[in-house]
Amino acid sequence: MKRIYMDCAATTPTNPRVLEAMMPYFTESFGNPSGIYDEARKAKAAVTRAREQIAAAIGCEADEIFFTSGGSESDNWALRGIMEKSAKKHAVVSAIEHQAVLKTCHYLEDQGLSVDYVKPDGDGRLTTDALKAALTSETAMVSIMTANNEIGVVEPIAELAACAKAVCPDLVFHTDAVQAFGQIPLDVKALGVDMMSLSGHKIYGPKGIGALYINKKVNLPPLIHGGEQENAHRAGTENVPAIVGFGAAAEMAAEHALDNNRVREMRDCLIDLITDSDIKAVLNGSRDNRLPGNISFTFPGVPANLMLMRLDMAGIAASAGSACTANDTKPSHVLTAIGKSPDDAVSTVRFSLGRMTTPEDVRYTAETVVEIVKSFQL
Repeated sequence: MKRIYMDCAATTPTNPRVLEAMMPYFTESFGNPSGIYDEARKAKAAVTRAREQIAAAIGCEADEIFFTSGGSESDNWALRGIMEKSAKKHAVVSAIEHQAVLKTCHYLEDQGLSVDYVKPDGDGRLTTDALKAALTSETAMVSIMTANNEIGVVEPIAELAACAKAVCPDLVFHTDAVQAFGQIPLDVKALGVDMMSLSGHKIYGPKGIGALYINKKVNLPPLIHGGEQENAHRAGTENVPAIVGFGAAAEMAAEHALDNNRVREMRDCLIDLITDSDIKAVLNGSRDNRLPGNISFTFPGVPANLMLMRLDMAGIAASAGSACTANDTKPSHVLTAIGKSPDDAVSTVRFSLGRMTTPEDVRYTAETVVEIVKSFQL
């Protein structure tokens, strides 16, 4: 049986060209970038090249890119770094952030800081009015994700950042762009953000590598203390093969920009095939302002865990939402924030398409979904 992978929002396969770029840094060019001999210089040059590739992908300077172990570390570093040192003790985040942001905020609240969680509208979009209402003279930071990992909604980051800074000119604006990177154009200057979190394994690169863009004007203290790596901002010997792979994947993302249009067409086809059928299905989030490959459907009366098992038996890999909350039995905070009932929240399935998805995959998935849902709803 052919397997159909519909969970690219959780992770993507490593592109063969990315793996090829990585391989020499496991073997002949294995040196520690902190050394001064030939093997070390080659490794350092590769790290520098990757930093330039990622910077070019988001429109910043290479020395504003700092490598991390992934999006979660980048989020933690951004929030803790600003809030723990700031004289102002208030932060504003959206209520639909990734757990890497939300749980860091809960940690900060335990340390005595104040956090406001702004709810989006029913389509999952934050408004400038809602953001403005949460800002105070004590707000040091705002963190709003570029695109949601569960429902795929793309937020109006440029408008939100401009709004926040008009009210609080000195605040730091951070965005978690892990889901958006490689799927929609990103330019940190045009967006007006001061920090941006990125991850390699969402863009057909390796797992365990990410980055944090830090505007030169932002004074962010180190998260890991020790050596002088990453301009003394993140100690520890660099994971050179993963960094090289991340850089190659970032460069390839620009080359594959047209693929996103193809993925978007298949996404819309899958949405139409399901919504035009005779089952009860509700699309979650804005139809227009969403990532090219992300689809979130609520199937009333159909337990998501049972549906996912049936899909898996039919050769289709999908998810109930964020991979990072797969073992959480509580209803999704994203779905409840946009007005879904707990019952609807646990009857929701996410399909996330990628470069490897074919029109045949879409048709088979739609037919299988309709058949499974009918067995519950009729």
